[in-house]
Amino acid sequence: MIRNWWGASLVALTVVTAGCGAASGSGAKPDQGVRDDVLGTWYPWDIPGYTTDEFGMQTFRDASITFSDDGTWKGSDGCNGLGGTYEVTVEGGFTATPPEATTMIGCANVPNVTVLTTATQVEKRGEELVFSGKGGVTGRYLATPQASPSPSVEVSEK
Repeated sequence: MIRNWWGASLVALTVVTAGCGAASGSGAKPDQGVRDDVLGTWYPWDIPGYTTDEFGMQTFRDASITFSDDGTWKGSDGCNGLGGTYEVTVEGGFTATPPEATTMIGCANVPNVTVLTTATQVEKRGEELVFSGKGGVTGRYLATPQASPSPSVEVSEK
């Protein structure tokens, strides 16, 4: 009889201590690393090789990319709506799908789709969200709208 009591007590103690870990749904959120850094709306700042004209500069401020936590992105090149899906690893690996179809209204035509689809890494550096690919940086974005791109962007006289 005593032997059965000790056995039952040991089983009960094991069950109780096994349940002492973090309960699912406890609200504790695992570290999402870079994945959390990309969420929200980002505005283009510096895209290597990007050239626009004076007319495009008028719509540059409207260009953006918004990353949602459901793995979708949407945005604008300054006037045309864009969207697709994306994945970010905790370490910053990055992939994105281009939109299936877009309109091509004349505007800033910021190459957000090219930045996203050629990037293989993303990281937050200070206030910038930086996308990089095999050839180096594909684009830098800020969390606030920019009236004009960085001085490295060429403005042509079309």
